[in-house]
Amino acid sequence: MPASFVVVPQWQGSGSSRAMRLADGAEAIRGDLPASATHVVDVPVEAGESLGTGVLRYASLLAVRTRQEAALEAATASGASPVVTVG
Repeated sequence: MPASFVVVPQWQGSGSSRAMRLADGAEAIRGDLPASATHVVDVPVEAGESLGTGVLRYASLLAVRTRQEAALEAATASGASPVVTVG
């Protein structure tokens, strides 16, 4: 079975003032991947709250983690091997 790709344009969690460019990079790579074998994880635009953890944007990180797990499960269930995460 051919490879499958999961694109996660995650920027929350970066300490860089240019963190949004990380999402731009993931989207640029996505353009070079076969659309039929690519799953894209929806990443919230808002920063998210720390939820008392001391981790900036923790709420967004949790949401993306849950979505990424679902995308990985779907790709694996389709029989794709390997599954490559980009982002």
